[in-house]
Parts: sequence; structure tokens; C-alpha cells
Amino acid sequence: MPTPPYILQRITPLLKHYGYLSSNKAFDYLVDDVCQLVESNPVPWSNIKSFNRA
Repeated sequence: MPTPPYILQRITPLLKHYGYLSSNKAFDYLVDDVCQLVESNPVPWSNIKSFNRA
């Protein structure tokens, strides 16, 4: 799982593209994208085998 600072580094520059986060739709898009970032595991841990849910 990416660390919180990694997530912030990747997502913060993109926030302006989501529009007003007070909008449920915009906020939901942001949450979905953060979840996809976490699920993609771009920062693999060493000595840990991958778990495939498929």
C-alpha cells in the first residue's frame, strides 16, 4: 500500500481537476481515484508476495 505522503504527492497536483469537492460527485471521483491508486500498489514492498483477489 502506498504511504499517505506518496498518495498526497500524486493526488494534490490533480485536485484542481476535480472541481468543487463540496459536490458529492466530485468528491466521489476523488475517493475512487485514491482507492484505485492504493489498489494498484505502485510502491511494492520488498519480501512480500502479491495477493491476487481474482
